[in-house]
Amino acid sequence: MPSLTVKKGLGFADLTSITSYVGRRVLRQADGTYYNSVPIAQFTLDGAGVPPYSDHIAENNNILGNLASPVDFTDHFNTWTQELRLSSPADQKRIHWVAGVFASDQEWSHLDYETIPGFSAAFQNIYGYNINADPLMNPTIGTPSYNPHEWANDLVYTVDDHNNVTQYAVFGQIDVDVTSKLHVGLGDRYVKAKESLTEFGAGYFEYGNAGTNGTAYQQTANFSTSTPKVTITYDLNSQASLYASAGKGFRLGGATSPNTNVACVAGLLQLGDKNAPETYGPDHLWSYEFGTKTLLFDKTLSVNADVYYIDWTAIQQTITIPICGGAFNANVGDAKAIGSEVEVRYKPPVIQGLTLGVNLGGEHAYITSSTNSLTAAVGQDVLYTPEYTASVIANYGWQVTSSVQGFVRTDYEYTGKSFGSYVISTASAPNPSYINPAYSVVNLSAGVNVGKFEIALFAKNLFDDRTILQSPLIDGEIQGYTLRPRTVGLSFQAKFQ
Repeated sequence: MPSLTVKKGLGFADLTSITSYVGRRVLRQADGTYYNSVPIAQFTLDGAGVPPYSDHIAENNNILGNLASPVDFTDHFNTWTQELRLSSPADQKRIHWVAGVFASDQEWSHLDYETIPGFSAAFQNIYGYNINADPLMNPTIGTPSYNPHEWANDLVYTVDDHNNVTQYAVFGQIDVDVTSKLHVGLGDRYVKAKESLTEFGAGYFEYGNAGTNGTAYQQTANFSTSTPKVTITYDLNSQASLYASAGKGFRLGGATSPNTNVACVAGLLQLGDKNAPETYGPDHLWSYEFGTKTLLFDKTLSVNADVYYIDWTAIQQTITIPICGGAFNANVGDAKAIGSEVEVRYKPPVIQGLTLGVNLGGEHAYITSSTNSLTAAVGQDVLYTPEYTASVIANYGWQVTSSVQGFVRTDYEYTGKSFGSYVISTASAPNPSYINPAYSVVNLSAGVNVGKFEIALFAKNLFDDRTILQSPLIDGEIQGYTLRPRTVGLSFQAKFQ
């Protein structure tokens, strides 16, 4: 993650150039047995209900359904950014301003490669003929895309995505001290962006999708908008102020994967869609906030609080497709959010080095209009938005020697219930991903600071909370995602400036 910052004083303004690059490679492996081997054995072969498949139910379940399916994910991220800005000199009074340009080029590739080693050989041992000659196992038979090597290398599914997003923006802001107590800020940013998606796919579960059989699926999307913001701050005194702000937010749209394979098409029909969208548009919001920042009791207590209202247009949501377990991004309609936050910090005078803190938040975010009531209905909660959040923190530091400082830090974090799906769970049609339950976690660390170095012993999720946070249904199998289990370790940091 290299970054180069160059500054030059020009007299009337300060010039700043920031060039940065992020290069990241992520390798991950998962066990795909339950959504590759098991569904093929139980739903495809057993579900056929006719010979020769019905003659081998025991072998399907006990042999084919138990073959391990390793899933390899490989992701590459490469991002260049360049910003040039002019700002008013630091010693300028009353009026402060900044203006500049920004550009970025982000490339992301994602390879999902899934096999079931030994599946073809086991199938031939059970059925007595090559798997590529079976009409259930080789859906390309009798089609123009016939592939006599559909099960080469025991490949069951692979998708190779390449995304490229370029952005260009101009921005500016001016802050004016109207009086010694009244301050006004006004700014705007105009951005223009383009995303390109290319996708290749192959394998049994990918059959029917665009981007298969060596033909690339390609899609592009273009977006542009401005995001103005205005703030007003009034100082009640030297230790308390009120502020109000209004600003527009913008999130880029993009291109989506085709999701045209047989299983996903059936799942989309349950959502009232014949096809998943090929692109999704940007979403916009206007946010209005009113708050206060206060220092009390000789600056030992600070209280920051706010209330806010958000008017959201064409909100983007990730929709999970029933049956196939795939997903797509879509603009599901409009939404509103009402919330409040409180942050308190206290340094007891009787215990030097101790800081106590509490953070509280509450929000109600809900759909106000819908493009498809089967996808998201009016009145339903915006996904993954907890009703309440809270945290309690305590930090204690002390001087061990003249050059060594000790510390102990702990925090308790609570995240309230949220919704992970718009498909309402009922007794006759349970949806395990409908509600994401509340959970809490405690973290603890203790160590020393020696000059520029910090050494600490830490414990994350100290009490090993294993609440199932999300329960998505993937290829007919209910998955369970928990917090990272209790993790104890030793950390070392060096800070150079």
